[in-house]
Amino acid sequence: MTTAEASGRTVDEAVEKALAQLGVARSEVDIEVLQEPKAALLGFGGREARIRLTVRPGAADTLGCVFR
Repeated sequence: MTTAEASGRTVDEAVEKALAQLGVARSEVDIEVLQEPKAALLGFGGREARIRLTVRPGAADTLGCVFR
């Protein structure tokens, strides 16, 4: 299976980064949130969102065309 991990200020930002890495549409992947974002207090202690995308088996044909 093809996967990608990414981080961002929001979950959506992280998802968009990972989708760009894989070159697939959101409908072709399963999204797993590894870490929710946390707001920083006075600029300290914040953390970014982390996600993992896994390309669904049916989308593998499309992915093969991208990497040829």
